[in-house]
Amino acid sequence: MPTASPPGPARPVPGAVRGPLDVRALRRILVRLPNWLGDVCMAAPAVAALAAAAPSARFVIACRPSVASIARRLPAVDDVIVLEQEKGFAAAGRIAKAYRAARCDAAILCPRSFRTALPAALARIPVRIGFASDVRSLLLTHAVRGWKALRLPQRRAYFGSLLQPFGLGVPSAPWGFDPLSPDLAWADAWLAGAPGRRPGLPVVAMEPGGAYGVAKRWPADRYAALAGRLAREGRADVVLVGTKDMADLHATIVAQAGAGVAVISAAGATDLPQLAALLARCRLLVTNDTGPMHLAAAVGTPVLALFGSTDPAGCGPMGRAPARVLYEKVECSPCYLKVCPVPGHPCLDQFAVDRVHAEALALLDRRS
Repeated sequence: MPTASPPGPARPVPGAVRGPLDVRALRRILVRLPNWLGDVCMAAPAVAALAAAAPSARFVIACRPSVASIARRLPAVDDVIVLEQEKGFAAAGRIAKAYRAARCDAAILCPRSFRTALPAALARIPVRIGFASDVRSLLLTHAVRGWKALRLPQRRAYFGSLLQPFGLGVPSAPWGFDPLSPDLAWADAWLAGAPGRRPGLPVVAMEPGGAYGVAKRWPADRYAALAGRLAREGRADVVLVGTKDMADLHATIVAQAGAGVAVISAAGATDLPQLAALLARCRLLVTNDTGPMHLAAAVGTPVLALFGSTDPAGCGPMGRAPARVLYEKVECSPCYLKVCPVPGHPCLDQFAVDRVHAEALALLDRRS
């Protein structure tokens, strides 16, 4: 396993990006991933591009526990540092100690917070790359500017801009994720044992939740109507995916789908690699703007995504299979709020079940 020389004294250089750095000279690279699954998926192409540009380097990934299982599957990963607690100077000291033990010669920091940059500086990692932001830039050796124009409208380019100090452009290829055989076997067994599963029918997954806030969510009664319709028509069995926090929402949809309709809930039943495998076994995912939307795109499952409070130009699905996005701007969209303050939730209310059903059938028939 390649290792780096002990890091020398840090030399903070606020402001401009110097460079280009010799990426091929790096041996161990720390990447502090974003905090949310969707952002991890949109940052993954930049990690893959860096790994391709530095074929001798090994990666140490630092991330929240919720995305650690996916982080381990990124290219050339030697180790994953799971950040259980990040607030406070004591936590910064503990993280810095872990970073120092990893003996990395460069760090790429995807989150913009001060507390993300502080441990890397305390660890004296020689090269520290992150987004420029007032005092935080003093903790970086290479502060990347110009990110504000990219943060919302071009999320992949936003993370890709962290490659600027290496003289690398923004990667254009979407991220591809191939589930492992044990996870695919798990998904097959789980589906086979699910109550109401009808062998021979395709499976349509639905993600009716969204951790960021309810403003992203198409109404639950419409998901229920769509699921019931697909099931009664014999077009597909329906499985609802999401975290255990979505169990009550799933129960509502299952109850409203109609008598005699078996809608399967996988709330909290999977870790992320298992979720990726389950999505890979589905013919289609119907979803709000969610992390699983990006994961489905990465494994090659067609996606029908409903957008309202966010802009698909910046964070829409991009992967190896067809995707259809429903997004029609209203006066207040995109607002990026967690809760819609406008009566009727107009940005998502405009999508009738008939329309979403027709779009779903078009994608199902395209893969038949």
